[in-house]
Amino acid sequence: MIDETNDKAGRVGQAVTAALLAALLCLSAKAQQQTIMPRVPEWRIIAPRPPDWPLDGDTLNGLQLSFELIGDSFRQNDLIKYRLKLTNVGKDPITVYKRPWVASGPQVIVMDTEGYPIPPTVFAEPSSSFHPLTKEDFPDKNFVTLLSAESYATTSSICVCNFIIKGPGDYLIAASYDNPAPPHLAPEGVKLWGQNYEKLHTKPVKFKVIE
Repeated sequence: MIDETNDKAGRVGQAVTAALLAALLCLSAKAQQQTIMPRVPEWRIIAPRPPDWPLDGDTLNGLQLSFELIGDSFRQNDLIKYRLKLTNVGKDPITVYKRPWVASGPQVIVMDTEGYPIPPTVFAEPSSSFHPLTKEDFPDKNFVTLLSAESYATTSSICVCNFIIKGPGDYLIAASYDNPAPPHLAPEGVKLWGQNYEKLHTKPVKFKVIE
């Protein structure tokens, strides 16, 4: 009788152990499937936009973004060359930050023909995740103040291989701009564009990836 009781208790213990192990493996698998997103500086964490929030476009609050693609066909290891221009179309001087910073500032976005963004091959981690932002992160030389009708233009490039493009075909590319700089790190006395989290983006341009 005692042996039979011990045998039953042993089987129950094994069943409990197997159930706990299965639960732990399930939790581990779910954790591995979760996408690790770059952390965002605290000053960039905002509440949902209200229903009357203005629609994004290439012109907003006195600033206009222009984009020109140089060429229309590229191989997998080619550089996509392009021109970006920010123009003050308002009456008052405005200041912009001219350098890309993580996923903000002047950027290009590559999409499929349905307009879905194609992720980059590498994600940058904001430096504020490791230490507080300082003037070294946003030096004064990278801020540009534009008077009315003045523009800041730049020519740059990015490799096709920087995006997870699976093969030859038609794709879309567009430019975007939003302000990455915290207000307290901007030069004193300037009107820094983008303090209400505005974001400009241009209409997509078609290009082709070839063999």
